[in-house]
Amino acid sequence: MTILNFTVPPLPVYIHSGLTRAPVNGGHPNRKNIGIFDLLVVVKGQLDVTENGHPYEIRQGMFLILRPDT
Repeated sequence: MTILNFTVPPLPVYIHSGLTRAPVNGGHPNRKNIGIFDLLVVVKGQLDVTENGHPYEIRQGMFLILRPDT
């Protein structure tokens, strides 16, 4: 498990949320230079994500927090 450590302020703020049905073999948009965390929650199925060359397999009921600008 990776632990996120960051200096505050600024505190994380809520910006936007939504529900997306990810297509099979689909991709996540490029996150370079957006400056926000990304919380991915898998409600059904499985989502495979690679972040900085590290693969993650997120299954139903699991989540992944992606750091800003990675």
